[in-house]
Amino acid sequence: EGVVVADVDPETTSRLINGASSQAAQCIANSKDPEATSKKSIAAFKQLLEGLRKQP
Repeated sequence: EGVVVADVDPETTSRLINGASSQAAQCIANSKDPEATSKKSIAAFKQLLEGLRKQP
């Protein structure tokens, strides 16, 4: 498994992740198709988090 990139500030990163998850939750809650929006949000969120991992 990858390791979190060492050269990013953890507090700033956690705030950005929190903001992204909050926005995704709002989008899902306000969507006409919450299931589809949830699937799209989860896929995008996974890509976002994968970008924080060092690849071997």
